[in-house]
Amino acid sequence: MKKLLFIVFIALSSFTTLIAGENSVEIEFNEKTQSFDKLLQTKMPVVVDFYATWCGPCKRQAPILEKFAKDNSGKVLVIKVDVDKNKTTAKKYQIRSIPTLMIFKGGKAAWKGTGVHTEQQISAEINKL
Repeated sequence: MKKLLFIVFIALSSFTTLIAGENSVEIEFNEKTQSFDKLLQTKMPVVVDFYATWCGPCKRQAPILEKFAKDNSGKVLVIKVDVDKNKTTAKKYQIRSIPTLMIFKGGKAAWKGTGVHTEQQISAEINKL
């Protein structure tokens, strides 16, 4: 059975889920019908990348997270949140610098770090949970 990699991109009023593999499936999300908090309610750890499209360090973090998500397919959910399009969510989690990574377990914030992080650093934080 093929493992699926979930990367969620959150936009102002919708997000797209990309399922990696031979075929990509896009699912639009409407904030009026599902909350960001519900996305965090999974048994897997959730890594949330708060970023902006204009941010240089965020652009360096992106391929690291993509590889991390691929290498940890089925074990970790990776969500990317554009802070310019999701100001309410960024404010709720007190995002003041980008890139900021947060790790959630059972819907609760377990770790938060700013700056570019390596796969090893992310894995080490997840292993502490």
